[in-house]
Amino acid sequence: MISLCTPLSQDHRIGICAPAGSFDIGKFNSGLQVIQEMGFEVYIPEAIYAQKNYTAGSDEQRAFILQHLFLDKTINCIVCARGGYGSMRILSLLDFGLIRKHPKRIVGFSDITALLVTLYQQCNFITYHGPMVTTLSQNCTISRSHWYDVLTHNSPNTIHALGPTLHGGSAEGRLIGGNLTTLCHLLGTPYMPNFDNHIVFFEDIAEPVYKLDRMLTQMKLAGVFKKIHGLILGSFKNCGNILMIYDLFYELFKHDGIPMLAGFHVGHDTPNMTLPIGMRVSLDTHKQTLNFL
Repeated sequence: MISLCTPLSQDHRIGICAPAGSFDIGKFNSGLQVIQEMGFEVYIPEAIYAQKNYTAGSDEQRAFILQHLFLDKTINCIVCARGGYGSMRILSLLDFGLIRKHPKRIVGFSDITALLVTLYQQCNFITYHGPMVTTLSQNCTISRSHWYDVLTHNSPNTIHALGPTLHGGSAEGRLIGGNLTTLCHLLGTPYMPNFDNHIVFFEDIAEPVYKLDRMLTQMKLAGVFKKIHGLILGSFKNCGNILMIYDLFYELFKHDGIPMLAGFHVGHDTPNMTLPIGMRVSLDTHKQTLNFL
């Protein structure tokens, strides 16, 4: 049974965590200002400012803060400070049975994909792939407005793509996906999500086309795409020629008979629209839309 958390209102309190990389203080403070100007109270655990090499403190620290925010009854939503790297390091330290009893919204993207898909499948939470604290101030008004609208309602209505259509058709299923590199690195672990009967979306940054090819091929050979209902592509920022990337997806999936639509504003570019992972959606390549049911 999927847990759909209560929509946020302006008297609600947002807890900030840093489950992955350490962050730029200037961007962080600018993002906090955006959230506060939306009318939300913000709670910042002091320990998120810690640094250990490239992560925001030790694995144990980061896991403790995240779990504490879920258990804290005064917190209505959790927003991640930054991606980077480190989310998958804390997965084995979390008590998902305990977290499952305290459903609330959590928002992030990039490396945070590891947490989003795991909380969806281990706890049956709807999780939110969208801007984080350090990216909110960098994103455009469209991104920030959509972020606010999705978190204060149960779902968006329709998101439009710019195309192209890589394979025509329509399909329904629950939505899952996120950063391709992060998802590929979950392969072979207990936290690799089950894509069966889902509409899958991907985005990435600074990965050459041949590396995207290698990751997709590995996942395809592992059989994770055998029963997916559809595929949608977000942004692939600084990943090379976008037409070559589209051709890669077409070549790998052209015989699978699933609808494939590219050009969604999702990921490291702007706008970065907020997508609820685990929500039921319909994909229509003719109308170039993703509808939330």
